[in-house]
Amino acid sequence: MPRTDSALMPSSEKVASDLRKRISGDVLSEVWQRAIYASDASAYFIMPLCVVLPKSKDDVVEVVKYASENGIPLTARGGGSSLLGQSVGEGILIDFSKYMNRILEINPDENYVVVEPGIYKSVLDKALEKYGKMFPPDPSSSDFCTIGGMISTNAAGAHTVKYGTTIDYIISLDVVLSSGEIIRCRRLKPNSEEWNELVSKNVHEARIYEGLRKLFEEHGELIRNGFPKLSKNSSGYRLDKVFEDGFIDLGKLFAASEGTLGIIVSAKLRIVDKPKHTILILLNFDDLYKAGAAVQEILKFKPSAIEMVDKTLIDSSRDIYPEINEFIPKGTVASLYVEFEGDDLEEIEKSASRLEEFLKNKNLVVNSYRAFDPANMKRLWSVRKKSLGLAYKLKQNGKSASFTFIEDLVVPPERLAELVDSVSKILEKHNLNFLISGHAGDGNVHIRPLLNLNDKRDFDLVPIVASEVFELTKRLGGSISGEHGDGMIRAKYLKLQYGEELLKVFWDIKRLFDPTNIMNPGKKLGSDEPRLEGLRTKPDTRLRDFKTQLLWDGRTSRIRKLLSGYSKNPSFVDEVELCVGCGLCKGGALVGTSRMCPVFVAFGDEVDSCRGRINLLRWLLRAENSPESFISSEVYREIVYEHCIQCRMCLLECTANVDVGKIMAEMRAWYSSINGIPKGYKYFIEMDKYARIGSMFAPVSNWMMNNKFFRILAEYLIGLDRNRNLPPFHRKTFKKMFEEYSKMHKTNGNKRVAFFYDTYINYNDPELGIAIVKILELNGFQVLVPPQLSSGLPAINEGAPSIGKKIAEFNVASLAPYAKKGIPIVCFSPAASLALKHEYLDLLDTDDAHVVSENTYDIYEFLYKLYEEGVLNRNFCKVQEDVYIHLHCHTLVQCIKDKVLGLLELIPGLSISELEKGCCGSGGAFSFVKGNFEKSLKIGSRLFEAVKQSDRPVYTTGELCRLQIEAGSGKKIGLVTDILRKAYGV
Repeated sequence: MPRTDSALMPSSEKVASDLRKRISGDVLSEVWQRAIYASDASAYFIMPLCVVLPKSKDDVVEVVKYASENGIPLTARGGGSSLLGQSVGEGILIDFSKYMNRILEINPDENYVVVEPGIYKSVLDKALEKYGKMFPPDPSSSDFCTIGGMISTNAAGAHTVKYGTTIDYIISLDVVLSSGEIIRCRRLKPNSEEWNELVSKNVHEARIYEGLRKLFEEHGELIRNGFPKLSKNSSGYRLDKVFEDGFIDLGKLFAASEGTLGIIVSAKLRIVDKPKHTILILLNFDDLYKAGAAVQEILKFKPSAIEMVDKTLIDSSRDIYPEINEFIPKGTVASLYVEFEGDDLEEIEKSASRLEEFLKNKNLVVNSYRAFDPANMKRLWSVRKKSLGLAYKLKQNGKSASFTFIEDLVVPPERLAELVDSVSKILEKHNLNFLISGHAGDGNVHIRPLLNLNDKRDFDLVPIVASEVFELTKRLGGSISGEHGDGMIRAKYLKLQYGEELLKVFWDIKRLFDPTNIMNPGKKLGSDEPRLEGLRTKPDTRLRDFKTQLLWDGRTSRIRKLLSGYSKNPSFVDEVELCVGCGLCKGGALVGTSRMCPVFVAFGDEVDSCRGRINLLRWLLRAENSPESFISSEVYREIVYEHCIQCRMCLLECTANVDVGKIMAEMRAWYSSINGIPKGYKYFIEMDKYARIGSMFAPVSNWMMNNKFFRILAEYLIGLDRNRNLPPFHRKTFKKMFEEYSKMHKTNGNKRVAFFYDTYINYNDPELGIAIVKILELNGFQVLVPPQLSSGLPAINEGAPSIGKKIAEFNVASLAPYAKKGIPIVCFSPAASLALKHEYLDLLDTDDAHVVSENTYDIYEFLYKLYEEGVLNRNFCKVQEDVYIHLHCHTLVQCIKDKVLGLLELIPGLSISELEKGCCGSGGAFSFVKGNFEKSLKIGSRLFEAVKQSDRPVYTTGELCRLQIEAGSGKKIGLVTDILRKAYGV
């Protein structure tokens, strides 16, 4: 048995030192490095002994041998997206996602692919799409789970009803056993020539095959009859799939094994042709039981997917996602998503029509909505995706649905209605609200009770509810896990699921493969109770009380309310705990379905992900020893300043809308309160001062900023990277230019608008400011320019909230009188409008700050609002251009993308396409700080390459984006306002 008692195990330093001598991969042993791996998408926080990032199979073999020699537990980890703690542990944790993430072979003729375990599913999908192929299992975590993890939990997804689960696509696996032996798990026939040759050898592999044959000979009938007859099942060891047609298919045993039998180092998987056509139907029901009953009828029409969302999720999403109302009328109790696909469009259209007619005649469905084109199908699926995302952020009286323990029930589809009805009654009996969604076609539902694990009553209900629900599921012929596995929560219930005899067979399997029990111990097997030790939140949880420098708990901004539905900001601790650790900030960004997190895309370390930095903070909140010495360290400075560029895409794209940027701003404030603001960042915090001097002495200052010697000196003195290109200063400021313009030009507009011009326009491009003034005047507005300082965003974000507060107080005091009179405040810079709308409320929870926030607009947003009101001056000049539009991250975070693009689409002659290749990497102050410029270019490299390859002009909404893209691509880039200037002739 492994020495799981930490007192008996070697120290982290000793293990790391030993392993570094034996492998070429990375070994992480610092306490902060281990902390970022202490949690996954589950509710656990368990510190590993050390973390290994192997570069090859040989590395894995050496790590396993070392662990076996020293009795140290091993846990394999891919995307860290497991919901039940399968990818956390007290021993050596092996992260495959950094290096062992390659596609080794694609064979479209023979329909197979060979991959390493750390490849993200979405990355594989993208590669296979070029061949018209796909790997069919499609869990909702496809963007951030890895193939190794999918095999280990037998992942399924929305299309299981047609395609089956991961186990059905395993051809062979290369696996490292607990002895350090590598074996190729494949399909063998006992007593065949190949079999006899193998079992004649004195190796672990031979003992396994021979042992499995004996187990089947002894327990064959029990295995044949002991498993529920279901389309998906991730509970226990899938022996029912291992022994088929007289063969032993060893690879199938590793599906759903959760790393407890060996460590997968490569997989050969079957792939199939991607269907040419798809139709999606949304069916709305006024009764949950009717929806469940309809599933049986729908299955007769052979759909490729049947998904369900319940009333709680739908209604809770309506205010946040109003587009739901277009497809799902009020009063809907449940909705089913039914998809048909195939190569014959006419045939699948007939199937869809027959289904709709049948359900209407049966009086089962209230109404239906059919989507043929990809855009509409994407819209419909987004409704389901968004409503499911609500499960991660919905809170009722301090209770949330983020803790999963009965979320993966599966029964024969004909018993689905009964399951849902009965589980609802159990939860209502215990006064628990809940959310329901799931893969209705397979009888697989995800039911999440809303709990507060800090509350002893709710905490104590977990095993009670689990027992009642799992007993019910068993009686209905179901499984306690359809696709998520057993982990540490459901291990106890394997006896209930399979009975004492079959459980003993599972233990025989475990001992056959892993006699010293070092492979992910405590997962799947080995627990008499649900493991609640190690949960992040429990009734006795004690967290450190940090003195925060930003405001928490205050009224929220309209941006945050729009994204999350919150009318009040979470507390500091609650904001941290909003992160469920799913890993979308890693995989989604890699494949390009998300911009979050651009730093991770460039560098690929766990600390580069939002989740990694949140886990670091979780450790600091739980640290028994005083963390102040770490917070003042150089390592901490590097983590909080160099692994986040304040793009704020987390606020938009994180499933739970965690404001990681605000958390990082708080953590930077902790550092700067001890050590002061780091060089470079201090320059940007005092940017107005330096810009004023630069403008005052232009053009001499511009010559100096392009002089090599002076740039070296500036790098040394103020930390400004010598290689960073800089915008030239203008001798005459916008403020001065506007005063002169106002004297010469009197507008006749009877409407007024306040212009917040910010630093760039004032000191670097005042003529742009005058052009914006003219555009507003052409729309009938008198432009007012109140007294103002810079937006102060660098001070807020880079660790100087006290300075940021003074700036915010000045600007709010100046702007609020206008806002109170209904005079809109218009900004050019996306960073400035984000500051006024959102960031100031992290410093000032005052009525004046909120009225400024509510009345601030980005220039494109404001003009589109005029269009919606029917008052936009559309007397445009023709702009005969075919262009790409790149959107600043802060433009996206304000949820005004459609307004920017919609405005441009009104301009005659102009043809636009969005250039969505990620963040440019500028990150405000980040790219200007010594040592960061080259890093910033790597962060934006995908975008730069796209710009280089483009045969069209590129325009961006951000002034720093323009500067950065020009530096990275070598091409001249325009501002979107340049297009508006052409259209209005100014």
